[in-house]
Amino acid sequence: MINNKNRLANQRFSSIFQCQIIVLLAIFSGTLLLLGTTHQVLAEEKEWIYTIAPGDNLWNINKTYLKGMNNLSRLQQLNQIQRPQRLPPGMQLRIPVAWLKVTPAVVVVQHLQGTVHLDRADGSQQLLTLDTTLHVGDTVRSEAHSMTTLQLADGSIILLQENSQLTFDTLSIYGKTGMVDSRLRLKDGRIESDVKPVKPPSGRFEILTPAALSSVRGTRFRTTMHDTEQVSRTEVSHGNIIVSVDEASVVVDKGFGTVINVGEPPAPPRPLLAAPSLIGLATVITKKTPRFTLTPLDGAHAYRAFITPADKPNAPIFDRLFPDFNLQGPILDDGDYLLQVRGVDSEGLEGLDGTHPFSIDIIPEPPASTTPAPGAARYHHEINFQWQASPYATHYHFKLATDETFSNLLINVDNIKTTHLQPEQALPPGQYYWQIAGINATGKAGIFSTPQALTVLNAIAAPQMLTATVTRKEQIEVSWDAIEMAIVYELQIAYDPLFENRWRTINTNRTNVQFEPPPEASYHLRVRVVDAAGHSGPYSDPYHVIAETPPFWLFSVGFLLLSLLIVL
Repeated sequence: MINNKNRLANQRFSSIFQCQIIVLLAIFSGTLLLLGTTHQVLAEEKEWIYTIAPGDNLWNINKTYLKGMNNLSRLQQLNQIQRPQRLPPGMQLRIPVAWLKVTPAVVVVQHLQGTVHLDRADGSQQLLTLDTTLHVGDTVRSEAHSMTTLQLADGSIILLQENSQLTFDTLSIYGKTGMVDSRLRLKDGRIESDVKPVKPPSGRFEILTPAALSSVRGTRFRTTMHDTEQVSRTEVSHGNIIVSVDEASVVVDKGFGTVINVGEPPAPPRPLLAAPSLIGLATVITKKTPRFTLTPLDGAHAYRAFITPADKPNAPIFDRLFPDFNLQGPILDDGDYLLQVRGVDSEGLEGLDGTHPFSIDIIPEPPASTTPAPGAARYHHEINFQWQASPYATHYHFKLATDETFSNLLINVDNIKTTHLQPEQALPPGQYYWQIAGINATGKAGIFSTPQALTVLNAIAAPQMLTATVTRKEQIEVSWDAIEMAIVYELQIAYDPLFENRWRTINTNRTNVQFEPPPEASYHLRVRVVDAAGHSGPYSDPYHVIAETPPFWLFSVGFLLLSLLIVL
């Protein structure tokens, strides 16, 4: 009986053990199946490959590139790493893109010309400035004759041209991997892009228009969207891009472009026009507004011209479309510039660029002389040369000679900072010629003005003041000596020796004059001659008049007489 019970117990134990073994085997098999499935799923995800550097370990790689520390064991398992603290340099480490850190990227303004508006993602609006930082969801809108150069997180450059609207739909950086995801939407207008090579597997640069999607992996290209015409154009100058509309797509290689009408597949790429020939264009321009005449380009129906500073090729200051090969630039300051020109074909596709360096070195226009008038006759004391300021002139070169060819120079001064010159020495009577030229900031002189004739007359002598007395009628009588050339004598009466505070001026053809005394007891007199031609001679030396005070005894006599009258 006891043996039977033991046998039954052993059988029950054996059954339980077998069940446990089966369960464990099932769990183990399920785990293997799960692991295999996980490995298969991970293998199908996009993966970024990291090359192990000396000193790397899984912990610091996880901290630097991955979203959280919970991926550490998964990373070890995915790459079948036995010793995570010692990774051999050069090892290729597989990291699913979904595990990588992703942070928002920003766009910075490199250059701004004119007026560009910014519509923030939160609905606020402002004007774009060089200090503005752009974020995902922001929209920039340029006005006419306005443009801006924008730099993305990977160094790619976007030139937004006039009357354009661009929105930043996606701006992301995958940690320190170098992968950047940039997706832009061009509603209207034109942009030019210089895109850095896109890093796989998740680096991306896309431009979406209402007509098509352009996907780029590192290239220079241009995209135009005309909202009113419902047509988009794409031109590639370097590399290649993929232009897609729904399921239809075309590859546009270097030197080709495509036209896309909204709702239609992209047209087959067609060759772009060659760069225009710029040989023979002026390299130094002395006018403030440059003009260029191109050699006509076969197939060109119009021309687009850019002007940029020579040291800032991504900062255009001028962008215009011209109907023919005659180009006119804006008003420019002295400096070095680059002209970029491309032809536009019958489909509106813009061709390859021709580049021409040039400099603006503006020569000042000849200044217009104002005083003395051409052919004037003056006495030496009347001569003060004056002229109008010349644009772009920082100083002036003055010449005075006794001959019209200026071979016999009497005055030759080239550092005059004002617009007038008073000769330091009196000019002897005779015939003279003078001219003036402007000099710019670089020291280059412009053309001299037309020589002006000047006659210096024989000097008129200054009258000699003789007397100033009080008449019986208590008037002041002044007299001076006669001058042979005099037609009129001009007498000035002032309260100060500089004759700035003048009381009266008297003109007479006689050599003496009488007048009521001034209100003040002390005053000054001077006289000069005016000849038949209306020229005035120099003034006489000032004559100081001080009214005499009556002697003291007169006051005493008067006082006694007044006292007697009172007594009587």
